[in-house]
Amino acid sequence: MHVGLDSGIARSQSQLAAVCSDFSLSLFDWGTLKKLHSMRGHTDKVTGVRYVPGSDSVLVSSSLDGTVRQWDTRSGQMTMEHSDTTLQKRKPLTCVDVNAAGRFLCAGTEVVDQDAYLVFWDVRQPTPLGGYWESHTDELSTVRFHPTDSGALATGSTDGYVNVFDVTQTSEDDALQATLNTESSVSSVTWYERRDGRHLAVVLDTEELQLWNLQESERTAQFGRQEVAQAIRRTMSEVCYVESCHQTAEGDVLAVAGATTKEGHGCLRLLRIDGDRLTPHALLEDSEVTQQLVRASAFSAATGELVTGGEGGILTLWRPGARPSSSQRRDAKAPTHKQRGKHKQKPY
Repeated sequence: MHVGLDSGIARSQSQLAAVCSDFSLSLFDWGTLKKLHSMRGHTDKVTGVRYVPGSDSVLVSSSLDGTVRQWDTRSGQMTMEHSDTTLQKRKPLTCVDVNAAGRFLCAGTEVVDQDAYLVFWDVRQPTPLGGYWESHTDELSTVRFHPTDSGALATGSTDGYVNVFDVTQTSEDDALQATLNTESSVSSVTWYERRDGRHLAVVLDTEELQLWNLQESERTAQFGRQEVAQAIRRTMSEVCYVESCHQTAEGDVLAVAGATTKEGHGCLRLLRIDGDRLTPHALLEDSEVTQQLVRASAFSAATGELVTGGEGGILTLWRPGARPSSSQRRDAKAPTHKQRGKHKQKPY
């Protein structure tokens, strides 16, 4: 079974969930990558997956079919379907997250009738609480709640903006706390803490990495492909990429970066962000794994373990000081067609 990793993977304390190209989800044991079972129900490409914080048994997934589905990972059964039909049709959903308290969901949408939406649900209710549609002008690519502050939400879009919200406020205008112009399409955002407050690490679709101080709404560092290539010891910057970032238990910020070539001479590394510098942290060595472009990763701050998944359909568990272990699967590719709406109407 091939894992469609454009949509990512998610981890809990003991499990790993991966999006598959046949619109299903596969569950694995985190420590062994042994497959537990599959869950089916979506009718279009799955675009995001998240465990409810603190739970191994509750998983949510978003899809272009316009639904967020909750799953019981013990039985493999869907327990609730969330959707938004306020425009008399479901909005295709492109990303999803659950807040730290495990009470609220947020999903981003494609552009629907000239608007890009952030839709919110109570995890116990199928219909939405409301939404935002004035802060982004193009498709949402990522939504991320703060790992401990349930009201703090960061969102990224192909419009090049990252917005930071306090969702405890009663209106979108009041909720919007900061707007960061990255000047490029946003791929992912990662919260991290420093002595001077909260920061975001932003990965762009141009394979660049930016760091932002949220207290000042200021970009503090920017690493282009050339800087990434130097950090991973590559000479051809055009084949280098950054997948995502993770924060360690010690507070370090690590970037998963690599390079691929047609000849199969790839590499994969963890880079540590030291102020305005990228420095090597770990070399991830496996000839079969490093030949594929890594599309998703999950990190355990408690153990330092990392799982990566790539275009080749291989999930790999990396442990500090140990040889990697992998699980390989194959089947058909995911569809790429996305439908957009035509009728414009404000829903909330």
